[in-house]
Amino acid sequence: MKKCIAVVAALLCILSLAGCMGNSGNLTEGFTNETNTFNYILTYEAGEYHLHEVNKWKDGGSDALGVTTKCCGNQFWTSFNEAVLYTNKPEYLPENVIICGAK
Repeated sequence: MKKCIAVVAALLCILSLAGCMGNSGNLTEGFTNETNTFNYILTYEAGEYHLHEVNKWKDGGSDALGVTTKCCGNQFWTSFNEAVLYTNKPEYLPENVIICGAK
């Protein structure tokens, strides 16, 4: 009986670990352009505002947002609370905003 309980407990542990690992994946998996709705993202990074052109994005559920940029090819995750998405290039931006890819 003790062996049976130990085997069941071991299987449950293995299945729970496999379930956790199944959620993690390559950052590029599932990124789409979602009918090209959002083309620009304004983020606040290291005390500065940055405007990126969006290549692909993914809604990560809750308030998470994954973005791949056209301007520099970076991939990052941010929060809908920390970033602003735009369909068209915004005309009004904060002072001293850094426009990605601008010379």
